[in-house]
Amino acid sequence: MTLLRERLLKLKGQPGEGQPVPPESLSSRLNRLRAGGRGGAKPEALDDAGLAERLDGRLVEKGVILVERQLPLDSVHGNVPLRLLGGRLKGLPEIEDLEPERLLFLDTETTGLAGGSGTLVFLLGLARLEGGTIRTGQFLLSRFDGERAMLAVAATWAEDRDILVSYN
Repeated sequence: MTLLRERLLKLKGQPGEGQPVPPESLSSRLNRLRAGGRGGAKPEALDDAGLAERLDGRLVEKGVILVERQLPLDSVHGNVPLRLLGGRLKGLPEIEDLEPERLLFLDTETTGLAGGSGTLVFLLGLARLEGGTIRTGQFLLSRFDGERAMLAVAATWAEDRDILVSYN
């Protein structure tokens, strides 16, 4: 039996490979979680630079981590070849002559939909076509006071784009 299967059975309270697993009481589980999780030590706290390194990104401003990727348009994402983004858009007369290099794709994750104070974007995803590639950037806000810097850095991605494609 695989280690993963044994761990799943243990989590379900079922015996694994001939060994009975006694049920854990709620108080024991709570004490274990308070002490650091599932039996391991508490994870180390990471500062912004450590978090950026762990995400394979870079710290671009205080409180702002950028994770960038660039993929050739001959790559495939799922079943969709990215090259479809690189040519003229066909099918609808309104966009048939649209130049894909004018597009900026945007998606966000926020702290809520209530509006007003306290609601902000903590993850901003942008993508743009550049030559034979698609360039993506994920801007992660690691602290509230980095919001202004995140928006300023992200705005540089939009400087030469005049068509916004949003998923919101």
